[in-house]
Amino acid sequence: MGFSFAVAMHGVLLFNLTGIAGAIVATWTTNYLGSRCALIVYSAVAAAALLFISRVVAGDIPVTGSAQVPLLLTGFAAAGFSLIGIQVVAYGLSAHVYLTEIRSSGVGWAAGVDDWEVSLVPL
Repeated sequence: MGFSFAVAMHGVLLFNLTGIAGAIVATWTTNYLGSRCALIVYSAVAAAALLFISRVVAGDIPVTGSAQVPLLLTGFAAAGFSLIGIQVVAYGLSAHVYLTEIRSSGVGWAAGVDDWEVSLVPL
């Protein structure tokens, strides 16, 4: 899209910093409201954030010039908050679901499947 390297680094930093906050809030939400509620809410936020980012990039949201940067950064923040929150809850849930005797193998398989899905995304 022609943005500077600094804008790209701000997006990555914002994604990860809001991901830390998302992990903390997701942990609290899961503890008090349960994993289903947390995963449903976080999944909805993630889907909305990714849809929003795709619409900004595709040009469907009529903004021009420097107005795109704050919109994209807002989308990155929401995506980082929700996606990293989902990942934290999913790993905690997989540790809870498996029996003690196979827990490390089960969490390892869950992590492997998660990494495998990410590797399928074209760069």
